[in-house]
Amino acid sequence: MELKDWLSIGAFIVSVTSLTISILNNRRSAITGIKPVLVFVYAEAKGWTIQNIGNGPAMNIIIAQKQINGVWFNPVRIPPISKGAELTLDWLKHVNDTGLGATYTDFQDRAYSSTCANDLSRIFDGNKLLEWKEADLGKHWQKS
Repeated sequence: MELKDWLSIGAFIVSVTSLTISILNNRRSAITGIKPVLVFVYAEAKGWTIQNIGNGPAMNIIIAQKQINGVWFNPVRIPPISKGAELTLDWLKHVNDTGLGATYTDFQDRAYSSTCANDLSRIFDGNKLLEWKEADLGKHWQKS
């Protein structure tokens, strides 16, 4: 092969690589543009709240507690939370001896999870809590 053939092959490889990176970045930007991000926030006056600091609504939200090195318990379904909104978690009051977790979806049904324990907040793709049967879920309006 001649030099011009190698240059053509190199240009083709660079083009395909560039196209692949562009497609992946475009997909990531599209998801980030609608991704909800739920965080647990404690306020002395009202106790625990959950805030959506992401770019899209959080739907199908389940809040649960976890003992240190234990399993998730006390799952409670709450209503959707729009971008920039928050909900007070009245039933948790001022609990400080368990971790907190939330599993939720965006409007395209992609799952996410948020956890908070010992003032460490983490966000995950996918459901990192348990899968509960509907009958096992508490309702936030019945928990106060």
